[in-house]
Amino acid sequence: MSVTTFEKDRSVRAGNAGQAVPSFSSRILARVKRYIELSRAERELDQLDDRLLADIGLNRGDIRRMVWGAEAQR
Repeated sequence: MSVTTFEKDRSVRAGNAGQAVPSFSSRILARVKRYIELSRAERELDQLDDRLLADIGLNRGDIRRMVWGAEAQR
């Protein structure tokens, strides 16, 4: 299983030089990166056999809820 981390990018708008405000594009990019990361985690867990899932305390029906959390309800 691989682990991916992303650096959080914050850009500063011209009017708010003293305060970091994420731009629209950086927020969209962060959401896309998060989606890719969670999709990869779900896919990798789904490839494990039932015995390995049981070893880490999951069953196949729990994978989506455990990976996506409240986002799975959307």
